[in-house]
Amino acid sequence: MGIEMDYEERPRPIRFRYDTPISRPTHDFLGGLPAPHLEAEADVVLAFGMLEAKPLVKAQRLVIDPQSPGLTSLGQHMDWSAERLAIVGNQSEILGLAGPSPVPIAEAAERVRVEYEAEVVVAKCGPRGAVLVDELGSTPIPPHPTEDVWPIGSGDVFSALFAWAWGDQERGAREAANIASMGTATWCSRGPLQVVTPEGEIIFPRAKARDVHLHDVRVYLAGPYFNYGERWLVDLMRDGLTDLGAQVFSPFHEVGFGTPEKVAPADLRGLHECNSVLALLDGVDTGTVFEVGYARANDIPVVGFAARPDSSDLTMLIGTDVPIFSSLAQAAYHAMWAGLP
Repeated sequence: MGIEMDYEERPRPIRFRYDTPISRPTHDFLGGLPAPHLEAEADVVLAFGMLEAKPLVKAQRLVIDPQSPGLTSLGQHMDWSAERLAIVGNQSEILGLAGPSPVPIAEAAERVRVEYEAEVVVAKCGPRGAVLVDELGSTPIPPHPTEDVWPIGSGDVFSALFAWAWGDQERGAREAANIASMGTATWCSRGPLQVVTPEGEIIFPRAKARDVHLHDVRVYLAGPYFNYGERWLVDLMRDGLTDLGAQVFSPFHEVGFGTPEKVAPADLRGLHECNSVLALLDGVDTGTVFEVGYARANDIPVVGFAARPDSSDLTMLIGTDVPIFSSLAQAAYHAMWAGLP
């Protein structure tokens, strides 16, 4: 593709590990690496935050992706000068840069835009889409739901596509963010590795036509929690959904153990307050199956997860159009999409 490479070698690698595609990554960087002197100067630059380096960047149009959820200042990881600046970070990064006071994501993005004198700030919100803030105000950027979901690397793809469209193609920020959202869907759907044709068209093979806009989603997490393995899965899914931006009602965490007279009404009250249900179906726990049936009878959408789905055990769910996935990421994303209006 005619890309020229210029790189600095590390004396040893930095490895990132994801226990699951919706888990927070861990890394083995403990410091001790010599800090490389990295400089980039061009008309258009996409700069990622790094663990072991503090690059110096000069550009006409600069896009910064912080890559650091715990970051409180962009100056910690980068020095730059640019005529036009765009900051594209995930929701936790934008909230961290906005300060310790909790505020809605659009307000946080506006704070970041003002503080860093950026032309535009985009907060990536996973399955809920994104929020773009510029001098004209905030705009929701819709996601494009896909059947298959592979989220690892999706944030990098979004930032790269935005930088290409806004920087190289000089398109408006809103158009660039919509292009980035559409192209990211290509990546997440396990489509082709290259998501843009040489002519600049987004390859978009598997995404659905339905556009949904940023909205709060409350997910009821139905599943057994009677042994260590079951509780581990409940914790993992709850943390994953929360990181994706969902509000989660987990009976294990919100109600806990108790008498049937106490537990059942409390669980059902929580169910009625939710937009969708994510059901953990391995083992076909009777309480979980009851909650699924109750939700379906009350027109609350249900998505199922089963690592080893057995159609003979799940006849009633499959027969009532409950989608069941063996992928944690698919189940989590589809549960959130199901809860959007």
